[in-house]
Formats: sequence, C-alpha cells, structure tokens
Amino acid sequence: MFLLSSLGLSGQIYINEFLASNQRGIVDFENSHEDWIEIYNTSSIPISLGGWYLSDRTSNLKQWKMPDTLTINPGGFILIWASGKDTVVGHEIHSNFSISRDGEPLYLSNRDGNIIDYIPPVKLKPDMSFGRIPDGRRDTHVFYRPTPGKSNWSDGVSPVARQLSFSHVQGYHQDDFDLTIEADDEGVEIYFTLDGRPPDTNAIKFSGAIAINDRVGVPNDISDIRSGVGSFWEPPRGEVPKIFAIRAKPFCQGLPCGEEIYGSFWTGHHNPEDLQIPIVSLIIDPYYMFDDEEGMYVPGVDYEKTGFDNSYRRGSAYERPASFTYFDSLGHLGIHQQVGVRINGGITRRAGQKSLRLYARNAYGNNQFEYPFFSDRAHSNYRRLLLNTPMGDWTKTVFKDELTTNLVKPLGLEYQAFRPIIVFLNGEYWALHFLKERRDRHFLSALSGVDESKIERLTNNMRINEGSRTHFQEMLNVLDNTPKNDPDYIDKIARYIDLNNFIDYHIVQIYLANYDWPRNNHEYWRPNTKDGKWRWIFYDLDASMRTYWDDNFTHYTIPFDQTGIAPDREWATHILRSLLENKTFRKQFQDRFFVLMQTTLSAENILKALDAITQEIAPHMPDYTMRWQIPRSTYEWRENISILENFAVKRPGEMMQILKQTLGNPFDIYPNPGTDLKLLFHKAIDKEDVRSISLVDMNGKTFIPTVQVLDKEIIADVSHLTAGQYVIQLNYNGQLFRAIWVKI
Repeated sequence: MFLLSSLGLSGQIYINEFLASNQRGIVDFENSHEDWIEIYNTSSIPISLGGWYLSDRTSNLKQWKMPDTLTINPGGFILIWASGKDTVVGHEIHSNFSISRDGEPLYLSNRDGNIIDYIPPVKLKPDMSFGRIPDGRRDTHVFYRPTPGKSNWSDGVSPVARQLSFSHVQGYHQDDFDLTIEADDEGVEIYFTLDGRPPDTNAIKFSGAIAINDRVGVPNDISDIRSGVGSFWEPPRGEVPKIFAIRAKPFCQGLPCGEEIYGSFWTGHHNPEDLQIPIVSLIIDPYYMFDDEEGMYVPGVDYEKTGFDNSYRRGSAYERPASFTYFDSLGHLGIHQQVGVRINGGITRRAGQKSLRLYARNAYGNNQFEYPFFSDRAHSNYRRLLLNTPMGDWTKTVFKDELTTNLVKPLGLEYQAFRPIIVFLNGEYWALHFLKERRDRHFLSALSGVDESKIERLTNNMRINEGSRTHFQEMLNVLDNTPKNDPDYIDKIARYIDLNNFIDYHIVQIYLANYDWPRNNHEYWRPNTKDGKWRWIFYDLDASMRTYWDDNFTHYTIPFDQTGIAPDREWATHILRSLLENKTFRKQFQDRFFVLMQTTLSAENILKALDAITQEIAPHMPDYTMRWQIPRSTYEWRENISILENFAVKRPGEMMQILKQTLGNPFDIYPNPGTDLKLLFHKAIDKEDVRSISLVDMNGKTFIPTVQVLDKEIIADVSHLTAGQYVIQLNYNGQLFRAIWVKI
C-alpha cells in the first residue's frame, strides 16, 4: 500500500492550515518565530510526499521540493516551516521561501508537477492562521487560535476568529445615543472596559447597550496621577473633559475567540467641526503607562532609586502596544490602527505631559501609517510619528519650535512637518500636542526619494545613526589640509557639502539664538551616492528666541581656545569657523545673512508668522492651561508670547551690530581709490533705511554729500571734494558703519 502512486491518492492530501505572520507563536530550532504550513492526510494509509512540491509562486510550482524520505501518516499532520532556511534539522523541515502576510497563493503539487491543493491569497493579521474546518474539508476560515501540527478542532472549541463591530461610527456625535456591540456568531459573549485595560471575563459583560453621553461628573482617574517631577508637573484644575474609550473582546466558552476592537465616542464637547482641529484618541493599558514598576509615564521606581524617571527607559524593550485613532479637522474618522508606543525626547521626559513616539509595524497589523496627515508633504505613508508635547518650549509659548519651522519652510531645509492636535488618553483629555514626522531614514527617504539603504545620517560629533562617517571624515580632511587662500578651496568643499543648505541652516540657527545648539541637536545626512552631499536637518528650536542680545556668532570668527567653549565641543563650530577664513565663503555667508535678515528673518515676517500661529493655538489654551498649568493661565501665555515679539523687533539691530563687529560692513566701496564714490550693498536696500551719510577728512571736517539710493547701491556726489583720505560714516537701519575711502 505504501508504494501506491501518490497520484491516485492526491485528493486526500491538503494544505490544512498556514500562518504568515508569526509574532508570538511557536518557535523553531533557532528559537525564531517563523511562518509555517500544515499538511494533512485524510486517507487511512501512509503516503510518501518525497519529491512533492510547495510553492508561493504561480510561475514556479516547483519552487521547493520536499525531502525524499518524507512520509505522512494516515490522519496525520506534517508541519513545514516556511522560513526560507531550506534545511532539515531533526524533525523540523524548512522550505526555501516564506509567506507574505499581505497575501500570496500557496500550491501543493505532486512529483509530476500536478497541482494537488491550492489556497488563494489571504491577508492575515499577526498570529492569526488560515485553515480548514473540519480538517481536510473545503470550508476555510481565519483562525484566532492557530493549531500547528494538530487537528483544527482539537480541544472542542472552534478556532475560527469571531468578529465584533460597533453599531455607530467612531467620533463625535451631536446627541447622546445607545451604543451596541455586535458579534458575528450567536454563541459569543462580549466583555469590555472603559479605562484602557484589556478586557477579560472579569471585565464588564456587554448586555443591551452602552449609553454614550458627555461624561460630565465622571471623576478624573489617570489625569490626577503625578507624571512629572517637581515643577515639571501640576495637577489639573478640576475635572477634565472625557470621552468613551472602549476596548471589547469576544469570548467563546470562556476562552478568547477573536480580536479586540477599540472605539472612541463622545458627545457634548470637542466638536471637531467647531474647533477645526484634529483629535487623536490613544488607548493603552494603563499598567504600561502609570504602574510604579513598569509605567513609562511616571517617575516610578527608577526615580526613587536613581533620580531618573521610568520615562528615561529607552529601546524596543520598552515599546508598548496601543490603539491609535485619528479624526480629521472636520471630525471624520481618518485612520484607526494598532501601534507601538515609546516615550520620546530629552529633558521633556521629566515633564508631566510627555512626547510619545508611535511605531507602525507588521507585529501590530500594519507597517505604515497610510494617511495624508500633512498638507505640505506630497507623500502619505509614514513609518514613525510623534505626538510631541508643547512643554519643550523653554519660554512656554508652547509653539516656538513650530513657529520657527514655519519660518524656514521656504528655504528648502529638511524640517519635520507638523500639525496641532488634541489628544485623549484612555478617554481623558490630554490637551494640545503637535503631531510630527520623526527624523529617521524613513523620513529622509520619503522626502528625497533616496532608498533607505543609501542614507547616511550623523548626529552631533559624527555619531552614526545610519550608514558610515567615512565620507564626512574625508571632507574634514580636505577642510583642514587645504590652504584657505587656495582658489579652488570652495569648489573642493562643495564636492562634499551642499553649501547653500549649510549657509541657510547656520544663519537661521544663529539669528534665532538657539541656546541648545550647536553643541546639541546637530544632525546631518547625505545620499550614499557618488555625488551625494551633506545637508543639515532643521529641528528642535524650543530653546531659541529667548534673548535678542545673545551673541552666538562671534566665537565662529576667533580662535577656538579664546571662546571659552569646552574643548570636547570644538567640533560644533569647527566647519563654519574654518570656512569663514576663506574670503570668498565669508562674503557669500555675509551676503546671504543680510538677504535673510531682510526677508525670511525680518521683524515683519517673524511677527506675521507669530500672529498666525498664535491665532491658531489661542482657542485651545484655556483648556490646556487648566489641564497642565504650565503656563498657569492664558494671561501668562500671552506674556510669554510678548518675549517672542520683543525678540522679533530688537534682534535685527542687535544682529547687525554683531555682524559689523565680526564680518564687517554690509557694503563694499567702489572704486577705492577713485574719483567717484559708490557703496555697493550685499542686499537690496530701502531708502528709509539710509538714515544719514557723511564723509570726514583728515582734519576732522565733515561733508554731507548728495546721494542717490538705488536698489543695491548708493551713489554719492563727491565732485567738490579735494583729493585725500576720508572716513565714510553711514547710519544704516539704526547702525553706524565706517569705512576708509581715498579720492584721487
């Protein structure tokens, strides 16, 4: 019987079950979670599968050949690991391909290449399998509880995944209503929670309906938990707004028999159509957030032991699963999916309101956020997102980083797109955040079109984030070993650095007086290609625009050992200081500085951008100050904004004085010596900015010439002056500039 042709028995061999995204199931000989395929013999005799084939390609049915000695017993099961390892280790058999979780066909063929069984493409969620019930029959289903190597109904409980659904669409509803949760099978019991905890049979059993209302009078829960240290945290002033954050799960005979569903519903407040701002509902087990031992949102045991909060824990070991739901500015459901959550940021990890990093992964069901969150981006696929806290703003205007980002958008610098949003955490009002892109290889690839594997990204003093530092070190070697007066000096550096990007980036940082830079928040990247050049990424200007008189430029033009900067920070100013020693670059930098001060960084432009973002954020500040008390009131918030207004108005004059001291006058004299006098400016000028111009001879006598102010030059009538040396005195835009001119 054993030697009978398998062809005659082919109708009795089936692909009985397969799993395409093994995250937490069985492991192979290498302790690895791999895909698998289960074969079942419905006959009463053993059958040799030696020389049979498995494939996931229509074009190649003989993709993987089974071992010659492989035999399947009557009524038996054989597990084939679809790992791509193509090996046999003990009783484990591994094919040379794996299965796509997004769906692809599976073929079982006999040794003659005839198709014996076929499974069409099926998209499966992690740890859910697809199989036949009963074993070997044609009816196929998605299984919530995989049964590798055994009957698909071995414990008397159906493995078929039961599905739940809500009776109403998620989001805001104008009127109160009764919400029902429905199952696709009558024998299913439903349990749910309203506090973010995962439902089990000890949770609330659904029966009838859940009354959805404004939740006024429901006491604060997680909002009153201390989430920061000292002055970094204040409790809310009273009851915070709340929504319904529901987790529900099906159970069959006391066992889980389907995936959880998550729903966010509310009435009576935060109508997105009125507020015109997106709303995010984040639902996560509060144990992961607020437990003293394991919670990542509290000071916890780490603070008691080390002085550093639990929130300083980093890495994948501290990533936790959550539900992320985004409602657009009109209140429509935009995207709803499972994500991974970590704490993000530096010192803000100590703040009461923390920044969160969101991960899209296959392990959570989708490895992309597929949604057009940001209108200034052409793409709509993201791998990482940030829910950024406004508490990083050192002067507590809550939007300084976003304001400066808006300013530089026209310059073509790499920046993180953002939009203000309101967050509810487990149904409790968590206030204003900024949804942002995260800086990483995915971010740069989406912006530039460069393949992720070709991206090199360094931070601060050449710390490697992606790729290698070799090319950057080569640039430094050229920078340090090429004479500054070499006529090809700039061309040699420009082979390594995008100089226009470099100049704009540094001018903006210097002008905006970013205190937390350049020794920190210094990030740069390049495509790893033959002509790929280094570019600097604009981010994190929370510590900027504090003091308009800050001279953070002079140390770029004097020897390092006179700056007082710690020696281990020399790298932070090294490139610009070196380049400024070259006259060509120095003039290019100076000219561009004056242009940007007249345009992008002008007081008028900054005040306009400041007013725009103030008007956008103002409606949400009463609730924000009530929730976090940092700042304590909208009055204090407005006072903080006045600091930025003062900076915008007074920085130009101060910066002109700093530039005059370091780079010299904003004009050149032509001809010098000569019979005529022209002041050639490095940027366009306005007549009203020319307050006065005079010439003083060597005897101290002052002459006031007749002048003609053109677009970029001043022409002075000096025909009546005698030959000799003169000091030109120009009051330009409130600053006094002097230069020597010789008349012949």
